[in-house]
Amino acid sequence: MVFSTIERILLAEALVCLCSSVVAATPCNGGDGGSQTVSIASGAYIAANFTMSCSRNVYLSYEENTQKVAVCAASRKGNRQYGSTTDGGTVSEAGAFSGTTAPAASLTSASGC
Repeated sequence: MVFSTIERILLAEALVCLCSSVVAATPCNGGDGGSQTVSIASGAYIAANFTMSCSRNVYLSYEENTQKVAVCAASRKGNRQYGSTTDGGTVSEAGAFSGTTAPAASLTSASGC
């Protein structure tokens, strides 16, 4: 199959759009905790729905695209935040936390936060 120049450009743009689709969510909001369902999004990294348990006073957010996931979590009482990405695989401390909302996960940060 031979593609014209315009078809190649359109195909390349479609692939960039597909790979750059970002999904973000905050399943744990620092409240009383409990079970939260994480649902898959079209074109995202997480491949199956799952239920997670959120501890009381814990915030957790994640951001994903088709290539990786970043997670950032913090404790309202512990005053620290921790994060990781599927690139690194290691959870590490990402600084102090004094907020009242979940710290934002970031795909562009090495720490995930």
